[in-house]
Amino acid sequence: MESLVIAVCDDDTRQISLVKNYLLALCEDLGRKVDVFDYDQGEKLLLEVGEIKPDIIFLDIQMAAMDGIETARNIREIDRDVVIIFISAFSDYVFDSFEVRPFNYLVKPIDKTIFNVICGKAVQEAESHKKKKITFIYIKIGGESIKFKTEDIYYFESELRKVRLISKEGVIKFVAKMSNLEKELAEDGFLRCHQGFLVNLNNVKAIRGDMVEMENGDKIPIGRTKREETRSAFFESVRMVKL
Repeated sequence: MESLVIAVCDDDTRQISLVKNYLLALCEDLGRKVDVFDYDQGEKLLLEVGEIKPDIIFLDIQMAAMDGIETARNIREIDRDVVIIFISAFSDYVFDSFEVRPFNYLVKPIDKTIFNVICGKAVQEAESHKKKKITFIYIKIGGESIKFKTEDIYYFESELRKVRLISKEGVIKFVAKMSNLEKELAEDGFLRCHQGFLVNLNNVKAIRGDMVEMENGDKIPIGRTKREETRSAFFESVRMVKL
């Protein structure tokens, strides 16, 4: 399972240590891998947020220079989906923060039981976002690069020196190597189930015998040496969705 990236931003180092300790203990209990980055200023977080791409941010509201709400406004310009949990000694800021769509609030002093409940739900929300995150692939056709959402692609089929892309938008042909597409899309749920086919597991309806049935009704053969890998990958993708 891919690690969750979590940022903790508070100008009180003792508070950072407390949140990190609670967080690491909870994620160990949940069996989740986590990478935690800590910052004592909102400005420092903003310098790195685009690089570390956090899934969850714990953000103190009352900080010197740039406060938590202003920091969150800037973060939302970079990432509209990251889960933000505000930390504050007062509840007066709740209404001021609505515009940045916080997931929840923790009031100081932080109660460990309340932390576990809120953070546990935040982990579920963040993992849901990761599964739904939209990615794109650029296909070169002639002198143009055309953008496709990977979630809209059913499969690729090798056809001599060209590749057919079958998507919700229709069918196109372009020059490419299946091996390159396989590498590029490996982390987006695509699997080479046959020498001539690269399928999007997220758009697989069922596996019937030695065939993959796609959501659009097309049936794709499974290579003899790919049967076990294809079945395992498909059932793992179904299990992940149900979590």
